[in-house]
Amino acid sequence: MANREKLDGDWTLFVQNGDENAFYRIYSHYYHYLSYLGLRKNFGSDKIKDAISDVFFYFWEQRNKLSHINNFHNYLVTVFLRTLYKMDKFDQHDPIDLNSIEELEVLPSHEDLYIQRQSNNNITNILKGYVEQLAPKQRQLIYQKFYLGLSYQEIATANQISINTVYNTIYKAIEKLKNELGKDQLALLSLAISLSVLLFLIGVNFF
Repeated sequence: MANREKLDGDWTLFVQNGDENAFYRIYSHYYHYLSYLGLRKNFGSDKIKDAISDVFFYFWEQRNKLSHINNFHNYLVTVFLRTLYKMDKFDQHDPIDLNSIEELEVLPSHEDLYIQRQSNNNITNILKGYVEQLAPKQRQLIYQKFYLGLSYQEIATANQISINTVYNTIYKAIEKLKNELGKDQLALLSLAISLSVLLFLIGVNFF
């Protein structure tokens, strides 16, 4: 795996100067990693290749607008996974078995939806404030584990750290959240929604 500082330098050259060699080095480094990540998420190889092509084409087209990205690794992986899931959701070439789709249950009322939305917003605001108080490295690993769904080994490889460091960092981050939230708020949040979904909802700025 290429040295992280060198990749950071390549990213800077790419977004600031449009350096094609730097862009190619980033592409070459991440091609196999993104392919592996896509396969782990059970996507087909053709769809993975298309997603990688779309992502890097987007990066090249938008290179002058990406200078604000501080952690390009997280940004790249996030854009890649969102592209994959979007392709999977709207792929018109995949046949749909209409017989396998059950009839919809009675939809909730507008009042029920409003109450649920307000509840989710309150939970979101509570947790967001606490997550943002974590150290940058803790936020990054929490993001990779619960938002991207990476394994501990994948996180260790992506960040060039030992798997024990990953375990300890995530454990300490979660313990800090528990301590900061307190028993009452933690119980309320646990009943309402899981940590992974909360992290997805709040969209904490990890970049």
